Amino acid sequence: MKKNQRKFPRVDSLNLVSIRHFDENQDPDLLTVGRTLDLSEGGIRLEVNQAVPLFSKVSLMLAIHETIIKARGRVVYLSVEGDLVHMGLDFIGLGAKDRKAIKNYLASESL
Repeated sequence: MKKNQRKFPRVDSLNLVSIRHFDENQDPDLLTVGRTLDLSEGGIRLEVNQAVPLFSKVSLMLAIHETIIKARGRVVYLSVEGDLVHMGLDFIGLGAKDRKAIKNYLASESL
């Protein structure tokens, strides 16, 4: 998808994030940490040290300033570049409070 076709504009963003993947029994089977590369209201692009299966669902915790955002997402993009993994996630579970925190962050970063 080309950038001008995205539903939400992306903002370059460098924040800490942790990703937890669950197996078919909903037991956690993988935890990886990394940083955001960009962020939008609809999703996030990350750089992590361990790949998560493409199209799988994950839970994540994102640190934006002093706010911790908890969300669920689906892996829609995966690229391995040397020792680093670039991943794109679409948010599929984001509470109103967390959505507002992201919107406020994006508004302050695009000034």
